[in-house]
Amino acid sequence: NAIVSLPSNALQPATGVNTALFFISHEETPDLFIGHLSDAVDENSMLHNLIRRKNGAILETGQLVNPDEYKSWRQYSLLVEIQEIVKHSKFPIIKLEEIAFKFNFHKKGEDNSFEDTPNSFFLPLLEHLPVTSVSAEITNPSHYVQVVLKPEQALADYVAGYFSTEAGKKVRASLASGNVITKISKLDLFDAFVLLPAIEVQQKVIETHRTMRELSYQLQKFEKDLFKRPDQVEKIKKDIQKLDQKESFENWVESLPFPMASILRRYQASVEIDKKLEHLLQFFEATAEFIAIILLSVYLSDSNAMSTYHDIVFPKVEKKGDIKVTTFGYWVKTGERLAKQTRRMLGSPNERSICFELFHTNSVDFIQTISGKELFETLNRATGIRNRDAHSGIKAELSNSKRLSLAESELDKLRSIFSTIFEDLILFAPLSNQYRDGIFTNKITKLNGSHQIFFEDYIKTIIPLDAEKLYLSEKNEKKPLELLPFMKMLKSPESEKIACYFYSRMEGQTPAWVSYHYEGQPEIELEDQELLKVIKLFEN
Repeated sequence: NAIVSLPSNALQPATGVNTALFFISHEETPDLFIGHLSDAVDENSMLHNLIRRKNGAILETGQLVNPDEYKSWRQYSLLVEIQEIVKHSKFPIIKLEEIAFKFNFHKKGEDNSFEDTPNSFFLPLLEHLPVTSVSAEITNPSHYVQVVLKPEQALADYVAGYFSTEAGKKVRASLASGNVITKISKLDLFDAFVLLPAIEVQQKVIETHRTMRELSYQLQKFEKDLFKRPDQVEKIKKDIQKLDQKESFENWVESLPFPMASILRRYQASVEIDKKLEHLLQFFEATAEFIAIILLSVYLSDSNAMSTYHDIVFPKVEKKGDIKVTTFGYWVKTGERLAKQTRRMLGSPNERSICFELFHTNSVDFIQTISGKELFETLNRATGIRNRDAHSGIKAELSNSKRLSLAESELDKLRSIFSTIFEDLILFAPLSNQYRDGIFTNKITKLNGSHQIFFEDYIKTIIPLDAEKLYLSEKNEKKPLELLPFMKMLKSPESEKIACYFYSRMEGQTPAWVSYHYEGQPEIELEDQELLKVIKLFEN
């Protein structure tokens, strides 16, 4: 009929487990007396309250509670704190099970059984672990549950953010039980709750948080530049003073290669929600293909690498016809497969140097970024948003404004992943070259940023460059990476403007190409013998 919790060090050094005094009597009592002994508690007051079965002046000196509500002193004291927080909140208390579409638990025997699902986040079952919306940040999947939310009621970024607040952490801690390692059970999950505002307020919170992160990204860049280029201190100081989210985002867009930046420019320029969503999803698809092109170019640029990693580049499970009709998912899957092999190489002392040679760069940040799990999880979630958009009945489930909010959340994550890696890399097309003393001096067109007028520059290489090819390189790299011809920069037939086209599918023996930024001729068919040779490699 009473449980008095003892200090956590009560039985040390014998043990550090939590202990308590249990009072048992022959007569049943309708309520349970609880208290907590510590150096700050008056034992006489507690004993007085216990004998008379009355509430003390403070929780520690005694409280009569419903026996079914009490699991441990820590849990109950947390619930009291949460009630105080809730008392001052203007928002309704919603149980997690009411807004959750599904709870996905890790399957035993699998490295990571979580699928990348739109509008989901990962709630840790161990209270000391962080809440995350990126499965790549999870080191032990068995310690997490994936919560898929009903999009018409709750946005994952908001709910994940809530469970990372002081109130959210207390809710999580109040659910956890166990002596040595406290853990949330499957059953306890149903008691988790959220202070949940209307969906419109959630969207505004996410957008405001995105603005804060935008400023944070730019400040991080300035911090690096400050010590890298101390002679630019006055300029950096002025840039910080005029810093705002719009300018920061635009600067990031202009640092990207033209194939991606040109699509984001259309997203920025559009005011209609449907158009913004369309351009943003096209941006993710183009990004997936662009990254896959880089990785394929790496593994097909060297005959030894192609032989060594043949089964990775051309897996037996892949259908021969897949390369003839490519999809968003195809490029993500292809890139994901090659990225996994790249991570293995980077982690192997014997293959790490080989990896740098294949990528034609010493930038470990670049290699780690484009082969990182987090990148492909973001692209997979974007694929999920696009696929939900393609099915009938989706508008009733999730409006375009909410879909756009989910897509913009993934854009925010992608920007965090890419950060400034493309600032020190250039995508370029050769114009002319001169050879002297074993060095080629090449005049090039730098294909970075979203504008149609491109800057020209000179780079020195130890290999001749093909004027019909595209290359990716660091500024001082003497052997740029030649990209496979899955992407073309062409002058549009009706004007002098440059249009970027991505390989889409085969129409008989002729490749079909799509442009995500040029409306004048978004699709063309154009013969390319070099591309046909590459496609034959996949077919064989």
